[in-house]
Amino acid sequence: MADFLPIYNSTLKKEGGYQADPSDSANYCYSYIKGKRTRGALIGTNKGISATALQVYLKRCPTVAEIKAITPELAYKIFKANYWDKIQGSLIKDQSVAQMIFQMRIGSGNLVHCRQAINLLCLQVFKKKLIYESGMNMQVPANWQYEFIPSSINVINSLPAEKLFNTLKTAHSAYYDKIIKNDPKLEKFETGWKNRLASIEYTPAEKIGGIGGFFLP
Repeated sequence: MADFLPIYNSTLKKEGGYQADPSDSANYCYSYIKGKRTRGALIGTNKGISATALQVYLKRCPTVAEIKAITPELAYKIFKANYWDKIQGSLIKDQSVAQMIFQMRIGSGNLVHCRQAINLLCLQVFKKKLIYESGMNMQVPANWQYEFIPSSINVINSLPAEKLFNTLKTAHSAYYDKIIKNDPKLEKFETGWKNRLASIEYTPAEKIGGIGGFFLP
């Protein structure tokens, strides 16, 4: 099964220090007033942990000082709790597939385009969609956009791993193209996003060595 530690180590190496770019929506806290999502204070991002991610973890809006004080150990805990555990990463058989799904989750904030990509491959392999998308008549958790359930993991593990990886990678690149088209101000992030995606390559299980180590929390 997939191991989170090397994926975290790889992610941390690619993440920078503190930044508070006002055009990055994840740098803000948000509140919900009468069901409406309202943007609050500009807080920033550090070690890949955005203000919105830390807000979810703390269950309150963090301060700028708290974002700046994030340690690698805390970043590990947040990435694991908010993202890895939500995708059931430790139940995914293929390490590269798990890494790509994790990247899609942290890079978009949800799993909608990931689900669509999986079902695209399901149509090719099984001739039908097999995991929940919005509008499908299936019993799923209320927060289906952000989490996988065990039946979804069974589908993921049943698909040809390298083909699934490539399908997911293509879908994530298309996701970046779509959001930049919808909001041209995001174009300045395109090179960084695409370079990071390109750096994630499929590695067959037999070629994956030790987990390496940044730290063991």
